Amino acid sequence: MRLFIRTPWPNNNKYVPHLLEHCILQTNNINDFINIQIPIYATTATWYTEFEFDKKNLNSLQKKLEAPINKESFNLEQRIIKRELNWASFWQKVYIDTLRKISWNKKLISNSIENWIKFEYVIKYQKKYYKKENMILVDDKNELINFWWMEKTIKFDPEIKQESIIKYKLTKFQWEAFDNIFTEYKTPYDILILDFFLDFINDYKYYIDTNKWKYRYDYSDISITDKYMILNFEKWYLPKQINKEFFECYKKTYINDINEWKNRTYIPIIALFTWYYISKKQHTNFIENIDINTIKNISQNSNY
Repeated sequence: MRLFIRTPWPNNNKYVPHLLEHCILQTNNINDFINIQIPIYATTATWYTEFEFDKKNLNSLQKKLEAPINKESFNLEQRIIKRELNWASFWQKVYIDTLRKISWNKKLISNSIENWIKFEYVIKYQKKYYKKENMILVDDKNELINFWWMEKTIKFDPEIKQESIIKYKLTKFQWEAFDNIFTEYKTPYDILILDFFLDFINDYKYYIDTNKWKYRYDYSDISITDKYMILNFEKWYLPKQINKEFFECYKKTYINDINEWKNRTYIPIIALFTWYYISKKQHTNFIENIDINTIKNISQNSNY
């Protein structure tokens, strides 16, 4: 199971939601440490926090989320995060550099410790954002679960407007890094066509390079940010011609993967930011409406 919480960055800095994520699970109780803190995976991304856990830990996590953090955890985790951020990985540095380059906000900070942050400030932040109306709960197949979090009504399967697919183009303003993209796009389907387009272009380039005897050591399949980086910094990456047979085969496989609960990673995050949930059936219908001319138009008309 996965729980997603909207967690904006105060003062354009990831530090507060990151610190809170650490404090939520922190415990000195040995039993809780073994059975709650270790099994529950937590991470803070751009504008949301995610907890991944087994169903048996749901009630324990609920209690942790509802209880205010204590000052002992606050002080301990600040020291731990300081070490984490002082030893930022290469990909953490790539992430924030990319975020700044392609975002409208050049002052975003991902790896900076805020010494002015007080315990009372984090408590206030927790009270404001760790609420049911800011949460989405899904199962292991990314299917929505109607549980105690679902106070806000989720709308299912908004109408697909075909003209928005045909006219779609990628612009520098729309190219928001990683999960920030969900706060900028206008409809749930924008992110789905972007996801399909980036996957297709990346795999098609791999196909072209292979046939040219090129070794693809830089092949990327991790995140939207990775795929964006290739397109943004290597503009030649967009192909001038697209093989129709490859496109049709790729789309068929992509749809089959959706039916097998793959290619659904962004569905709960879309719901978190738009309050629209795209069913598997509607997802496949949407992809089926994408034709090769759509991909060509996006590739040729995009404004970088």
